[in-house]
Amino acid sequence: MIIHEIIWKQKFVDKLLMKHSVSIEEAEEVLANKPVIPYLSPAGTWIPQKGAIMKDNEHQVREPLPEVFASEDEAGEFWDAHSTADYEEYLEPVDAVIDIRRRRFEIEVDQETFYALNEYARKINIPVKSIASNILKENISSL
Repeated sequence: MIIHEIIWKQKFVDKLLMKHSVSIEEAEEVLANKPVIPYLSPAGTWIPQKGAIMKDNEHQVREPLPEVFASEDEAGEFWDAHSTADYEEYLEPVDAVIDIRRRRFEIEVDQETFYALNEYARKINIPVKSIASNILKENISSL
């Protein structure tokens, strides 16, 4: 697997910086150093790495890892309160080459603005993302 593009959601960019003092460049550097990720079955359930031995952290009771997170926010809240070190049996090395050539950033806009952009995009037959990006570039350059 080769990863050439990353999509940064604004809420996670903000959280990385404000809560963890980590820039997107630092996060991408970590990705390039052979990350381990939770293994998901095709059905979306967590599966422990084969042969993994569960660690006995001095008999601490550990909250079970949910089989499925209902949303990105729920997953974020869970990992904010837990360490991946406590769930190593669910992690496995990823055979991937991280060669990020493009970054996209997702930002939130209110419903009214999105509908207006969408309507305008239909009229001139240009994707909404292109119109929004151009509007932002024009407005930023005039600052």
